[in-house]
Amino acid sequence: MRDPATPGALDLSTVDPSLLAGAPERLLALAADLLLWGDWVCGGQYLDLLERSQAVTPPDSRLAARLAAMRSLRCALTGEADEAVRHALAARGIEERTLPGDEWNAAVPLILLRAYTWLEDFEAVDREAAAVLAMPSLAEPARLVDVRGAQAVAWFDAGRLAQAADAARTAEADARRLGFEQHFFAGDYLRAMAGAARSSGTSTRRSS
Repeated sequence: MRDPATPGALDLSTVDPSLLAGAPERLLALAADLLLWGDWVCGGQYLDLLERSQAVTPPDSRLAARLAAMRSLRCALTGEADEAVRHALAARGIEERTLPGDEWNAAVPLILLRAYTWLEDFEAVDREAAAVLAMPSLAEPARLVDVRGAQAVAWFDAGRLAQAADAARTAEADARRLGFEQHFFAGDYLRAMAGAARSSGTSTRRSS
């Protein structure tokens, strides 16, 4: 989250996934990388392989928490908002019981920000934004660009147009300052800015 010059997506076409079945942490890391690049098909296949290869995953283990978080991300990518929330809350439950301070904990509220927006639970969006912003380990680009952009989209969908436009413009300025304007973090604030521009144009035409 600190380097906008991210490497290209992994090419796993020559890798036999079964070779990684005995290394669950590596298999999960590959699945996470694919999902973050938006490849929910291959990423989901790696998650399925991970679950099949583990006869028993300790329910309160780091692996169980991270697997639930990545299941949530996969559901978010495929538009299954309710399932994304269910898996995310399962991951959070494990984190709160056994993994305070784990570096992956920020993934859950970041996913829930989007899922609750799709479900139009805007109070929950505000709650998740506050939760993730309270994490001291959250990188500056995630705090100023990703979270703020997600809030801008939620506020736009909730009809809080002025607030959404202000948040999107601020996120854009920080993205430019940090060199993240071409990063996938930029997607949300760009969407909110486009929506605000359309709404402003519609309002101007109606008033004239």
